[in-house]
Amino acid sequence: MSIRNKILTAFIIVIAVAVLTMAFTSRYYIGSVFTRYTSGYRTVITEQWEAFFHAYYARQGSWEGVEQLLIPRSRGRGMVPANQPAGQVRSGTHGLLPGDGLLLADADGRVVLDSSDKMTGQTLSPSLLERGTPLLLNDQRIGTLIMEPQAVQAVQTLEEQFAHSLLRGVLW
Repeated sequence: MSIRNKILTAFIIVIAVAVLTMAFTSRYYIGSVFTRYTSGYRTVITEQWEAFFHAYYARQGSWEGVEQLLIPRSRGRGMVPANQPAGQVRSGTHGLLPGDGLLLADADGRVVLDSSDKMTGQTLSPSLLERGTPLLLNDQRIGTLIMEPQAVQAVQTLEEQFAHSLLRGVLW
């Protein structure tokens, strides 16, 4: 093998290693950024729901009728305020990521609102209530808000699709 072929082979190997390293590093980085983004988004949405329910309870003095304020959006895409057209999310409103669940329990831990409508009326376990956000009014617990990322697969699928596109782009 001539020196020219050895140098050419070495260049090809170096380029292949550099491209693969860049591709896998990019995939890891994008995955971590995407996870931080969805986590931050859920935190903001939880805060919006907390303010929404706190204002409702302060105005009404109870959770009675709270389920009528919200309507499910089509095909498991969360819930929106009832006065907003289904399927539309205004900026700053209380949208959920696809598949995410929302539970609102009263002070006794009984579910008064469930976005999937499977647990309404049931009493939640103390461990589940501890994972939620306590809703307080005048230093008294009026309820608990629990946001559940039930369909993490939906978010992972989006992340995987994006990562695969990025990997294909880098390889090309």
